[in-house]
Amino acid sequence: MQSNFTERMPTVLVGWNDIAYTYLVCEDGRVYEGRGWNVRGAHTFGYNEIAVGICIIGDYQSRMPLPAAIQATHWLLDCGVEKVDNSDSRLLKQIRS
Repeated sequence: MQSNFTERMPTVLVGWNDIAYTYLVCEDGRVYEGRGWNVRGAHTFGYNEIAVGICIIGDYQSRMPLPAAIQATHWLLDCGVEKVDNSDSRLLKQIRS
């Protein structure tokens, strides 16, 4: 995973102290760590404590992301499910069901 991108762009543009998303995914499948698994996100008002924010970088108003990005996103969700398998995370347990 790489984190150089997350240190600048979104935080500078909107004045946040940190990036809002848990992870960001490039179309080539590279994964950038935003806040990571252990820090509450700031991506979904009212759901940040129970949700994971994954952003696929790009403009998808007229097309879908490339398969590499979708596969990387699935991989991240699988990692999240494994990470919290023994915890009380309601959201990821619902995804797994």
